[in-house]
Amino acid sequence: LDPAYISLFEEYGIKVCEGYGMSECSPTISSNGQTGNRPGSVGKVLANMQVRFVDGEIQVKGSNVMKGYYKMPKETEEAFVDGWLRTGDLGCMDEDGYLYITGRLKNLIILSNGENVSPESIEEPFYKDPKLRDCLVKEEEVDGRGVIAIEIYPRIDDFGNTPWEEVEDYFNKLVDKVNATMPTTHRISKVTVRHEDFKRSGAMKVLRNQ
Repeated sequence: LDPAYISLFEEYGIKVCEGYGMSECSPTISSNGQTGNRPGSVGKVLANMQVRFVDGEIQVKGSNVMKGYYKMPKETEEAFVDGWLRTGDLGCMDEDGYLYITGRLKNLIILSNGENVSPESIEEPFYKDPKLRDCLVKEEEVDGRGVIAIEIYPRIDDFGNTPWEEVEDYFNKLVDKVNATMPTTHRISKVTVRHEDFKRSGAMKVLRNQ
């Protein structure tokens, strides 16, 4: 959750304490609290839980972690490594023990130099622009080589009768602005501004396989 939303709710007297979990962990792994709330993080790991990071992936152990998927031995074997549950989430922990989620392992873009890039980390700064509804960062092939591309769906009504070329120009300038803050290897090389919305899941999340 963008810390800006936590600050916004606090203006109305509502304290938001972000946490993290999954069904396989019944379901909580970590949580912020009324005291010790660090916006931007998903809090500290529960006392009964252990966390480790393998190639950036969060792996967990604990008394609330499932023993396996019912009658699904193959899936159970794939879910565990030496007794640690693979969450499929990427993350890190700061020196005070607060956990941060940085992306999903299955969404990683592997660059030609072997470096892994989380598309979510590139998308994040774009959501600070109020005229952007949603965006999707992915790898595409251009002239025979893989590049980082972005598809942008604007808040169409915010542009009124603005010519489409100017809408595209607005977001190309936004990409240039974000690129200037990124390492060279993480910069976006292809921009597509969409007329139509993305395909979405039942929870209204943008589907990445489109």
